[in-house]
Parts: sequence; C-alpha cells; structure tokens
Amino acid sequence: MGIFKSKKEKEAEVKQSHKIYNIFMYVTPIFLAILLFCFIKFGIMNRGYKLESVDASKYSKLVESKKGSLIFFTTSECQLCDDTKALFTKVLKGSNIKVYQVELNKLSNDEIDKISSVLDITKDGIEAPLLIYVKEGSIISNFSVPVDEELFIQYLQDNKLVK
Repeated sequence: MGIFKSKKEKEAEVKQSHKIYNIFMYVTPIFLAILLFCFIKFGIMNRGYKLESVDASKYSKLVESKKGSLIFFTTSECQLCDDTKALFTKVLKGSNIKVYQVELNKLSNDEIDKISSVLDITKDGIEAPLLIYVKEGSIISNFSVPVDEELFIQYLQDNKLVK
C-alpha cells in the first residue's frame, strides 16, 4: 500500500481502468441517442412554428378538432402567399404554433369544393392567401392577406394563440 505498487496491482488498476473506459464508450452513444430523441420528440430542438402541408382529408379532421387549427390557403405561384409565409417565420419564431397549409393549385376541383363546403368559406371558392382559425367545426376567425406584422400579431392575440 505504499508508494510503490507491485506488478499485479498495476495490472489490476489497468484492467479496472479499461473496464471503466469500455463501459463509458458503450453507454455514452446510447445515452446521447436517447437524449437526442427526447429533444426532438418533445420539441426542445424544434422551437419555432411549423408549416405543414395538408390535403383535403386531413383538412376535414383539422376543422373538427377541439384543439383549434390555423389553416393557411395558398397557391405555389402567389407572391403574396410567399410574403405571408415569411411573416409567419418572423412573427411565430420561438412559438410552438403549427400552421396547416392547403395548396389550392395542388387539389382537384372536387377537393376544393369539398374544402369550401366543409365550412362554407365563400360561395365563389377560396382565394389565396387566406388564414382561418377553426375549432370544433366552426370558423372562429379569418384573416385575408396578413402581410402587416402588427395586424397579424393582433389577430393571433385576439384568438389567444400568442400572448
């Protein structure tokens, strides 16, 4: 037990340190994988709003949801729609709000009629860009062309979507 150790004691220490090292090398990647999964699953790394494209069938489910949904009607060749998406990114950064996007030009006429009839949005069809907040089968509010940041923030606050 003095300063000098026997060869067996040194070998035992080396074996012990190798065991600890091996355990560390096997456990660390597993721990990191679990940690990363939790970050992703529970939104710790996914801060910020999400814009999720939906089809006509998913749209119907969103409308009936008790939770409430923001649905954004857009078309791919609409510059005002692109400006509105940029506004979403700017204003909703850091929130966990999900905006569901319905791209009208990717739907058939029958699907557009079905979407229009679910909430009777307009008699002449849906014009893009249009943002609606729906809950339990009703339009709570709608907002056409939300390109003004202050008005958009006020819209979100009025619907209790942000503070």
